[in-house]
Amino acid sequence: LHNLQSQSNMIVKPEQPKWIVSKISDEGTSTPFTARLFMGVIELRAQVFFDNKDRDAFDNLYESTLIALSEARATVKEIDRLLKDHRLKVSTGVAARLLDRTIYVDGVDKELRKHTADFMTSAGRSLKHGMQSVAKFLGLEIGSFFKDRNTFEKGLERLSTIHPELSGYLREARTWAEKLNLQRNKVEHAGWVLPRASYRETNEKIEMIEPEVDGEPVSQFVEHILDRLCCFVEEVTVYGLRTKMDLALSVAEVPLYERDLAAPQRFRPALAFGGTPLWKLVYHTSFFEQA
Repeated sequence: LHNLQSQSNMIVKPEQPKWIVSKISDEGTSTPFTARLFMGVIELRAQVFFDNKDRDAFDNLYESTLIALSEARATVKEIDRLLKDHRLKVSTGVAARLLDRTIYVDGVDKELRKHTADFMTSAGRSLKHGMQSVAKFLGLEIGSFFKDRNTFEKGLERLSTIHPELSGYLREARTWAEKLNLQRNKVEHAGWVLPRASYRETNEKIEMIEPEVDGEPVSQFVEHILDRLCCFVEEVTVYGLRTKMDLALSVAEVPLYERDLAAPQRFRPALAFGGTPLWKLVYHTSFFEQA
């Protein structure tokens, strides 16, 4: 092309790339998180939005929700790693010493407090700002879910006349969501910080005792909230997409034992009147990866 241009009056303009493929994670579709919350939802979305403008609008809102959820998930992994590493160092005497009945510790509080606060912020953003926007775009008004008890009950009453499945689901989900929202508000508006870790000596061995959030060890608290949030994002989004589908289409749930190990998606499009058992939105307490 360079030679052609130099030997003629033609101007060669190299074709510019039309796509940018950006790596966002080291995970593939073999993990339920990626297969279900990324791949699965996008495939169902393709059955609902055929206009590029509508598809892009949904994708932007959902992406914002997943970014915050992914940040919360990464933080939970970091909290788990930090606690396991510190426990090991304490128990082996690397990070803790007993001298004259006094325990000297190389503390973990600063990092643990930061990660805990980061989790509350990311998880809260995914739930309140992310999912509220996604639901609204799909025609579901769930704003009262984040309000005081009286407003919540009135909102559920209105919602139950149109979306009884969703109304029942939100009533059950309110328990953990309220904990998260209250804790996030404490972090952002009241300066709450995680209490210090404590230590005790038994038979000349030192053991770390995890600090608690709302009466629960911090690792258990964040793992439970993350698990509930993953279920909420998937199930409320899929329910909203189902309400937007053509009347001839619906959603079926793939049994756990039938899911492809390479991409264990939970939901798939199905004919509304084809005889396939159709999925219903019902609150459950199963772990995300077991649902």
